Amino acid sequence: PQQEGRKFTRKGARLEEMTPEQTKAALALLKSGLSAKGYEQATTIIGLEDLLLELEGPKGAMVRNRGWYFVSIFGEP
Repeated sequence: PQQEGRKFTRKGARLEEMTPEQTKAALALLKSGLSAKGYEQATTIIGLEDLLLELEGPKGAMVRNRGWYFVSIFGEP
């Protein structure tokens, strides 16, 4: 996710702030709203952050961190 340096530009709970159980629940929520292919694409994108960080290096244009994906609920849950 694009950020302004290390300043968070999105609202919600970051994956890196969650316990393993919360992360599992967040991914299950994501999975419930996507097709199998959509879920696979979303989790692949998250997983590629480590590879992109390695390829771009620390001076890359964006901060790469798989924990900087956010969970936000809109409307009345």
